[in-house]
Amino acid sequence: MSNLEGPVIVTTDSFKYYAPVIKRVFAGSPVAYIQVDNTYRRRGIVVSTATMVMGTPKLYELAAARSEDSKRPNTSYVERVNLHKRMSCSMLRRRTPSPARSPERLEEALELVRVIYNFVRVHSSLRFGKVKRTPTTQARIFSRALTLREIFSWRAPQDSRQRRRVGRLLAECP
Repeated sequence: MSNLEGPVIVTTDSFKYYAPVIKRVFAGSPVAYIQVDNTYRRRGIVVSTATMVMGTPKLYELAAARSEDSKRPNTSYVERVNLHKRMSCSMLRRRTPSPARSPERLEEALELVRVIYNFVRVHSSLRFGKVKRTPTTQARIFSRALTLREIFSWRAPQDSRQRRRVGRLLAECP
């Protein structure tokens, strides 16, 4: 995570396992980590409370100035990714967990969903004029969306420095 261009905002709900993982993953990086708790009544949000868990208010202001997202902390992007994973992976959609009994099979299926989501699928929320982008084109990792043929025929770099660089870039994808 050392190649971030500037401070970033990470927002989640208050699920107890998020904070330790985010602190470990973003250790030493300029990150404002905020937990958002929503109070619902009649299928609508009545009160939304944001608590800063990591970072400083100044760091948050710098990251918010760079952000293309709304100016208030929210979990909409994370929840959208989670919904996409659940809807795209049949092991998570089925009513019985029998096909997902093998953690390796589930991990492989989710990895394929992650690759398609970040490298192949263009997102309407990343539209700039008539051009739609993938998250990796938005992050300037690639200049265009990739095809599944390109992904499945890709050869890993032989040079160890290139492998580490590719590994760091791929680790940044959600």
